[in-house]
Amino acid sequence: MPLHEEPPQLTEPDHRLLALSVALFAGVVGALEIHRELPALAIVVAIFLIARPRLLAEVDWALLATIGLMFVVLRQVVALSWLGRLLANLPIGHGLGAFLAAVIISQVMSNVPAAILLQNHVHDLRALVAGVNVGGYGWMTGSLANLIALRLAQDKGVVGDFHRLSIPFLLGATLLVGAWLVFRSTG
Repeated sequence: MPLHEEPPQLTEPDHRLLALSVALFAGVVGALEIHRELPALAIVVAIFLIARPRLLAEVDWALLATIGLMFVVLRQVVALSWLGRLLANLPIGHGLGAFLAAVIISQVMSNVPAAILLQNHVHDLRALVAGVNVGGYGWMTGSLANLIALRLAQDKGVVGDFHRLSIPFLLGATLLVGAWLVFRSTG
């Protein structure tokens, strides 16, 4: 949607559907804690098939599959022994090294997978958090939210506009946070 167009008008939510969705979401979160996520997801799909079958047709299944496959691929990538050895030999355990590793890897694979990949190699969690946060800027793959928003825009021109703003923002934020990390380590 071009920047000058009015956003679509919001409609009043279906309060029963909202209550059902919140309850099911809470149930799935609880099921995750006891490692019963697959039965919980099956129950959610069954309930929506019965209660709101058209709603399931409106889900962006391609996007969900992409996110799911990203985590399958990530699990396999993290298990690569040569990658673990490589990361263990890089100066990314603390400070600026941890921050820059998170920023750079986020540009390649998105910030959530970057955090998962680096969690066993970075010991400075503040630097990791800052790095994956800043790493969400820049290239469109920096964050899944970027990919989702660009997909929702359905306008090829928005990708160029996005990068004209986000890449300078990435560079500026990297310099500012990097300087803060260096100052923090020397002060």
